[in-house]
Amino acid sequence: AWFICLDDNLKPKFSECIVYSFGVNFDWTFDQSMSRLYSCNVYSFDPFYEDVLFKNRRMQLSLNENAYQVPVDDKWTYFKLGITGNLIKANKNLNNLANGDILTYDKVVQLTGHENKIIDIVKMDVEG
Repeated sequence: AWFICLDDNLKPKFSECIVYSFGVNFDWTFDQSMSRLYSCNVYSFDPFYEDVLFKNRRMQLSLNENAYQVPVDDKWTYFKLGITGNLIKANKNLNNLANGDILTYDKVVQLTGHENKIIDIVKMDVEG
């Protein structure tokens, strides 16, 4: 289970919230719940694992197997990318990304176009 604060001044605003979920692995239930229950814009990240849900969606959309971004639905997107605090390991060129690349948080925000937005929830389940 994942716990989030639902106090009135902190809970996600229905249909206006932004959620980043790092380290999805094979458990995307949090991401799906935030998309369905709050109609949040959800951005799921995992550089190593692509669950069958995302693989099937990739095939439905006829996306190249090397595409790092897979739209799950109109408000939920999966990225086969990861996050790091290590600037040496991070891919700094957003125009040349590939499956498995890792980015700094700032680059993730830039990639998703949220530079001047509030990210309501950041969930991390990562190693290293």
